[in-house]
Amino acid sequence: DKNNVDRGIQFFSQHKNTSLHLPIFKQAWLTTDNINQLIEENGFGGEVDLLSLDIDGNDYHIMEAITVVKPRVIICETHNVIPSQMALTIPYKAEFNRLDGPHQDFSGVSLLGMSKLLKGRGYRLIGASHHGFNAIFIHEGLGEDFFPEVTIDAVHDNPYTKSRVKSSWKKVKDLPWVEI
Repeated sequence: DKNNVDRGIQFFSQHKNTSLHLPIFKQAWLTTDNINQLIEENGFGGEVDLLSLDIDGNDYHIMEAITVVKPRVIICETHNVIPSQMALTIPYKAEFNRLDGPHQDFSGVSLLGMSKLLKGRGYRLIGASHHGFNAIFIHEGLGEDFFPEVTIDAVHDNPYTKSRVKSSWKKVKDLPWVEI
């Protein structure tokens, strides 16, 4: 959204710590076909400290497509409406918008689904936001004494996630999820 890009530029230009070196803002619709090019065009490649992904939709498919960077830490949104024991995502659709779909909770990827993808790339789950949907992964071999692996059940053991699964999963469980 161009308005959000403009607001971000305005916001960071007014802060002393970022006014001399603004964050990079790029307006684009992310797809599996353009994600690596967008990352490279903005000066990134190889090892990076942090990758954050939260796009309310094709998160699993975009994460799976990213090959041009190797983050030490990944923070990504997962969908805590999906029960802990299920590895599910939505079918890939380049123009996906959760507000145009059959239900706004038919989006994203379960924590188990994202964990399986990232474990295959050498990452372990070390925590999440207190509501259990912004998951934090760190590459194996880094900070193991300080950041032990945690379970999906531990991340989902919070009142918000329990409430969302109980109230919302039944509304979307029969939609065309893809098992990972």
